[in-house]
Amino acid sequence: MDPTREECERLQLLCGATHMIMVRPFKAPNGKYYDFINIQNYLGSKNSKAPDGSKLSMRDLKLDEDKQMEIQVFVMEHPNHPLIPKDYHEQMARLMK
Repeated sequence: MDPTREECERLQLLCGATHMIMVRPFKAPNGKYYDFINIQNYLGSKNSKAPDGSKLSMRDLKLDEDKQMEIQVFVMEHPNHPLIPKDYHEQMARLMK
C-alpha cells in the first residue's frame, strides 16, 4: 500500500508549492522544501513571496542532495504513487545530462 499524502508530508517529500513529490528538492531557511522548477516559477509569478506569504529569493534556497536520494528511493519503492509527477523520470533524465 502506498503511503498517504500526510505520510509524504511528514517525510518532507512534497513540494511546498505544488504538494507533489519533488524532483530537485531545495530547502528554504525556514526548513520548508520546494522543487526547484516549481518554486522558481512560483516566485516569479508571486513577487518573491513563498506559498506561506513570507519573502523568499532563489538565493535563499539550498539544494538538498540527501533529500533527493531519499526521494529517488521512495519513487523506486512506490513507482505508481499518485503524488509522483507524470514527468518525474523525464525531469530526472534531464538532470543527469
